[in-house]
Amino acid sequence: MTELVQVGEGPTRRKRQTSSCVPAWDPECIPLVKDQGDCGCCYAFAMTGAIEASVCLAQGALPALSEQLIVDCCERFHTSGCQGGSVYDAFSCIFAMKYMAYDWNYQYTAEQGECIKTYGYYVPLYRSDPFYYDNTRGDGETVLQDFVCYAPTIIGLALSTESSNFFMYGGGVLDDVGVCGSTMNHVVVIVGVGEEAGVPYWLAINSWGTDWGEDGFVKLKKNSNLCGIGNYTILPPIKH
Repeated sequence: MTELVQVGEGPTRRKRQTSSCVPAWDPECIPLVKDQGDCGCCYAFAMTGAIEASVCLAQGALPALSEQLIVDCCERFHTSGCQGGSVYDAFSCIFAMKYMAYDWNYQYTAEQGECIKTYGYYVPLYRSDPFYYDNTRGDGETVLQDFVCYAPTIIGLALSTESSNFFMYGGGVLDDVGVCGSTMNHVVVIVGVGEEAGVPYWLAINSWGTDWGEDGFVKLKKNSNLCGIGNYTILPPIKH
């Protein structure tokens, strides 16, 4: 379903898919699907999606925030614009700024540019560290389940650089270990759980637009540690 989401003075048209999880948070706070294009900044899209959900949970309305702000302005926090970056470092960057711009007044260009210091309308952010879990005890998916039923949660994936299967994903529960690599190189936002043909899955939002996957979503097989699910997990701070 496509709908018009109005935040402040900036309308954004995106697609939404309802989570099949029954979490403690409002399903209207599921982030909306976006498209990072040719810029390698999935970390920025995952982080803004998580912050959007966090703001919605606290304030009751889902904003559309600026990934371009992170791409342009966070190099001093060790991110690399369109060449990749750490979600945790991006969190440190925007909390140091204490606010985020809306995407309609700091628009995404899919390339790194000069950091713009004046944003007009913005969302204030108050310092609160995200919860980070690195699965040293081997219970990553159990912890992830607890996180997801609290709020949309960022996970890292180790995708193969030699297989195109993940890029060609068109639907269904993904359980192909051939899509996996050995090094984490992509992040998505888990928004719920479900079951299809008896197979349980995580429902995740990717940042490759609505033409990819199932309207921009992917179903990742649960309890399989597929591509390192649960090895790198970040729950956004909730209070704003």
